Amino acid sequence: MVSSMHFILIDAPSGNNAISFNIIQADVVTESASNLTFLFTQDPTLDPTVTVNLDAARVNAFYLVNSVHDIAYRYGFTESAFNFQTDNFGLGGKGNDRITISVQDSGGVNNAEFTTLPDGQNGQMRMFIWDYTVPRRDSDLENDIVVHEYTHGITNRMTGGGTATCLQTLEAGGLGEGWSDAMAEYVQLHFYTCHPCHQLTDQGGVNTQTRISRIM
Repeated sequence: MVSSMHFILIDAPSGNNAISFNIIQADVVTESASNLTFLFTQDPTLDPTVTVNLDAARVNAFYLVNSVHDIAYRYGFTESAFNFQTDNFGLGGKGNDRITISVQDSGGVNNAEFTTLPDGQNGQMRMFIWDYTVPRRDSDLENDIVVHEYTHGITNRMTGGGTATCLQTLEAGGLGEGWSDAMAEYVQLHFYTCHPCHQLTDQGGVNTQTRISRIM
């Protein structure tokens, strides 16, 4: 992992590859214990916005984005391939473009989205709450959705030389959805070690009692 020393810069989910935040709450996640320990247990019987669940969401999204950064780096999504990092360590590409993760973003519902800007500008991930159930569910805790969204950044950056302007047609959008789904499935099959992972009938998953249509 090229940026292992920069995974976390301070006592909050902020590092070289990503920063995770909730724009409504001014406070940030701080350590649950010393030595950069961020251990927050989601309570699926409560709404996602309660403090313990929000902390869990911010940490989970941050961890996942960093993990996918490293998986993709292994397979060629490096600095010279226009990846998302604040510091590119002199290895090519433009820096200062880590991913900003807006957890429980209030700008949408029952979905998630990723805005890919050209190399040197931050990738923007917005994760929404799902309201098909009571209590509501948080896409930040649904790992395959986070991976799906990150993959939009990978494919849009790598296609077109870092300009992020090539995959703009309806057909290209359909391909992008398929690539993102494939990456999410691949990561789940080969890299996840969850205790437990959310399944279709799990109390914590957004799939519970829902019919998910298209994740953007």
